Amino acid sequence: MADAKYTIGIVAEMLNITPQTVRVYEQRGFIFPKRSSGNTRLYTDEDVDTLRMILKLTQDLKVNLCGVEIIMKLVQQIHSLETEKERLYQMLYEAGTMLQTFMDSSTHKDVPMRSTIGTLIQIINGDM
Repeated sequence: MADAKYTIGIVAEMLNITPQTVRVYEQRGFIFPKRSSGNTRLYTDEDVDTLRMILKLTQDLKVNLCGVEIIMKLVQQIHSLETEKERLYQMLYEAGTMLQTFMDSSTHKDVPMRSTIGTLIQIINGDM
């Protein structure tokens, strides 16, 4: 719980909102504060950043809380997809490396296979 360091009063003061507003966002499932042994809500820097985003959406862009919920789910999906993309690129890179090693050590210097490996490397490097 080392990263959970702000009480609800501190967070409310930092963001110039009421503690009740922070509780509403918690009830909506936008943030998930940790609890101290005395059951005090403790917020992380990530929680504060999330609250800042919510406030920007609701105050500056006039998005209602249902819209905020949809936007936050989409942002979460984007992060998940980016993570998955990076994982797939890593797998593709490893497969290309294995193929290259195989081709370099193989007595069968098959030109079409070399071309395929070259294409894989171009994709990985973003050249295509």
